[in-house]
Amino acid sequence: MKTGELSLSNASALQHFFKGEQKDRGKTYSQFAKKELVAKVTGKSRRDCDRLLAELAPETPRPEQARPISATQTEIRFTAEETLLAKIEKLKALLSHRNPNPSYAELIEMLADMALKRLDPEQKADAAPEQKGEPRPEENPEEKRAAAPPEESIKRATKQTRHIPKKLRSAVWKRDQGQCTFINKKTGVRCDSKHLLQVHHLKDFSLGGEHTLNNLTLRCRNHNLHAAIQAFGNSLMNLYLRN
Repeated sequence: MKTGELSLSNASALQHFFKGEQKDRGKTYSQFAKKELVAKVTGKSRRDCDRLLAELAPETPRPEQARPISATQTEIRFTAEETLLAKIEKLKALLSHRNPNPSYAELIEMLADMALKRLDPEQKADAAPEQKGEPRPEENPEEKRAAAPPEESIKRATKQTRHIPKKLRSAVWKRDQGQCTFINKKTGVRCDSKHLLQVHHLKDFSLGGEHTLNNLTLRCRNHNLHAAIQAFGNSLMNLYLRN
């Protein structure tokens, strides 16, 4: 702890673990075993520490429960597999622009709203635009292709607008694995943030940068701002942020 490598949080978790093992299981750890365990959790996050301790002394999963705790609130309890937890963390990252750090209850409510918009017939009926006049005849695929703008027109239209096509965004996201690509030049370590991600132009759009896969990458909000400050300076960016 003196070096700061063993966090107070992990030290507290270890103390609680040793006391619980002795009280509930009658198991006492030797000084050597304690030192070994301290070494294993040193430098780890609290979640990794808890995971390691749970592997040593797994608990029996409790049954699912929905227990009313007030007139308007219900406490819901269930046990999640690691695969589900990974999906939840990914959803938190994908929805971080709506809420940077949602609670589980807030996340479930957001997902429930999204699912009901797609699945609930009543909500789908309310959202459907009212049709006026005669229905349009089905378009002829050949006529549709003939009326489509040529490839060069699409390129010009894409270049003149900040809108990045959905397919291109998806390709950038897939290539960068949904993670900020900023690399610290001193340490060579890539930023591990998956929250508040933005599609960043390596050559800025306002300086002629194009919407191409090679010129686009994912950056978290902080590193996207960092790149903008490097390109345009603090004064201009401070003025932009104030407005």
